[in-house]
Amino acid sequence: MREGAMTAIFSIRDVSMRFGGLLALNRFSMEVEPGSIHALIGPNGAGKSTAFNCVSRFCTPFERDILFDGKSLDGWRGYKTEAV
Repeated sequence: MREGAMTAIFSIRDVSMRFGGLLALNRFSMEVEPGSIHALIGPNGAGKSTAFNCVSRFCTPFERDILFDGKSLDGWRGYKTEAV
């Protein structure tokens, strides 16, 4: 981390999701710092919706590290993630 850099409020690290033989996300990572705005863009089939579904817990990725304010969302149900 750079000196003076903010700590990420939301982090997705190495999230992978597979649907049968299709690898929809392969170690996807991103960090969001407080007060920043981000967009997730890409062509059809790039995994944008899959990434959001993993964060919302609609899908459970086989590899993951999803953190909000330093706390892991692993094992949380979707309805609890919504309250955060």
